[in-house]
Amino acid sequence: RRSSDLRCRNIAPTIMLASILTLSALLASFCILSTPAPVDLALLQNARTPVSGASGFATLTATLEATASLPSEIPRMERDEAEPLAVARKNLSLWQTLPAAERAALQPDLPLLLRFTHFRRAASIENLPKFTRLFALREINAFRFVSGKQEAALQSACDTAVIGRRLLLSDNLLLDSMLGVALLEQNVRLLAAMRAELPANTLLPPACGELQPLANTQLALAAQMYGEWRFFMSGEIEVSGDWITATYSFAMRHIPRYFIRAFTRYAAPELLAAVARGEAAVPSPHPVFDFCSPLNGLCRLTSMRDYQARLLNANRYLAAFAVLRDPAHLPEGIRSDGAFLYIDLLPTQQGVQTLTLPLPGTQVR
Repeated sequence: RRSSDLRCRNIAPTIMLASILTLSALLASFCILSTPAPVDLALLQNARTPVSGASGFATLTATLEATASLPSEIPRMERDEAEPLAVARKNLSLWQTLPAAERAALQPDLPLLLRFTHFRRAASIENLPKFTRLFALREINAFRFVSGKQEAALQSACDTAVIGRRLLLSDNLLLDSMLGVALLEQNVRLLAAMRAELPANTLLPPACGELQPLANTQLALAAQMYGEWRFFMSGEIEVSGDWITATYSFAMRHIPRYFIRAFTRYAAPELLAAVARGEAAVPSPHPVFDFCSPLNGLCRLTSMRDYQARLLNANRYLAAFAVLRDPAHLPEGIRSDGAFLYIDLLPTQQGVQTLTLPLPGTQVR
């Protein structure tokens, strides 16, 4: 028994030392994993479009907060509505019954917002502005146009589209970029419909001159990934309530050096080269990085390839709008039958496959 006790006394310090060394190794590993490699951070940060001057994000939030919501009795148009002015004429009486003061309260101060060249977030978890009040301008400007206030409607639609383009280039989060894409799509369609009902030589407001196509690389998903990574690291992710997603989110937040690789994959040179050619290229599926909880029914509704395609399609809307200013010169990929322009879009999980826009002056009333 004495021999056994002696062995235990000799082994105890060894076990304690081994435990201390193991704990130290685990803590050291955790510290290493918890510190993102500078090269990874730089890769994501450098993918973003450079911006200068003050951000207008806080002003955008405050401006939309001070704007009234579109009354519920006024129907909203479909996302891809091809005839916005026809819809406005159908519901014009509903607009006309609104008092002038109420109609004015629905219109945000767009000139104030246009003083800012970008709307980059200071932090990824800032509150989302009430964008529905900016999207409502499609209905409002369609009503204004068919009511005879054509110049004001054109100006406002141009301003709204420009804000969408600047929001897109702010490289915040995928959500912000998709909102920018939608603003561009809807207002390009509306502006084309307005131009079709005006003489072909009608000049657009100067603000519309900014609606030029972008370099495809500016629309690469890699540019959004820094904001997405910061959002994951913020610990403010809303999980669906199931333990699988909660565990995954915990791991994403607490081993950032490892999981930042989930985002740097989008900045791979071969992917950026493919996006530059206009291809909706995304990384190959990964069992961990592309995790999708089986208990989260919303997880697979939209794929990353779908996001990349929608970003690149925004450029096709801008290219088509540029042609509307000079319909005599059709670039490759855009067709015309003398009444409409046609441009094929990259396939997505929702939306049209071909963008069709009426030419200026072809539907003068």
